[in-house]
Amino acid sequence: MKNKLLKKLRPCPFCQSEHQDHWTWISKVDDKYVLFHYCRVRDDFDCVISVYGATPEECVERWNADGKEH
Repeated sequence: MKNKLLKKLRPCPFCQSEHQDHWTWISKVDDKYVLFHYCRVRDDFDCVISVYGATPEECVERWNADGKEH
């Protein structure tokens, strides 16, 4: 299920990843879900993007949200 959700993610705005590698995943942490993306912008610089939600689907919606406040 989670792999299908990752296919719905928009590309990363920083590294343009299509999330087909092992650098993006969704995990449950306590009573929430977190979408993690390790962004490889340059060889010497990485960043981590974390998107929280009540469900995995909500994490995907927030990632794809165009900066709208939730």
